[in-house]
Amino acid sequence: MVALPMAGATQVILSNPAGRKQLLYPDRAELVGSQLSQEVFDALGPGGQNIYLRGLFLREKFGSPLHARCTNLLCKLNDENELAFRDVDVLVMPTIVFPPVKIEGSGGKILGPLKMLSRTIGATYNTATFNSTGHPGLSLPVGFVPAQDDKEAFLPTGLQIIGRKFEGLTCLKVEASCEKKNEWKALKYGA
Repeated sequence: MVALPMAGATQVILSNPAGRKQLLYPDRAELVGSQLSQEVFDALGPGGQNIYLRGLFLREKFGSPLHARCTNLLCKLNDENELAFRDVDVLVMPTIVFPPVKIEGSGGKILGPLKMLSRTIGATYNTATFNSTGHPGLSLPVGFVPAQDDKEAFLPTGLQIIGRKFEGLTCLKVEASCEKKNEWKALKYGA
């Protein structure tokens, strides 16, 4: 939850990668610059805004030593995941650890920026680690649950399937089997 926003704010949002071998778009980097304009920030949406602000805060407050320590912990996490995959083909867990919230129709103008950003805190707890370790994963819809902010509104919820590295096809096979057995659009939990 630290390494991703620190790297993401710089490498993804600002198009300024550090030591990564990848295809880059110099024109995008020139367009964005060293920090976002208010207009570009507003266009990101709550998730991107959250990563950008957390990345800037963490970089300013703690700097590179924190990023280095967290990156080393990600290596340890990767090793632990690899141990788990000695005994199982896939890991199955909720995609998000809390019920969904209703989409704010005003684009967040009524709730305000801090309230909008707070709605995304924790949304990537179960996904970010696998993004960082490189394990393939997918989320499939498994039914509807009451919204966090309105128990009368039922919103889709997902199940995450994570596979061994380079075995994304196994995730797709498990997902296809689940979809064949269940009609997720008819499943309603907590009603």
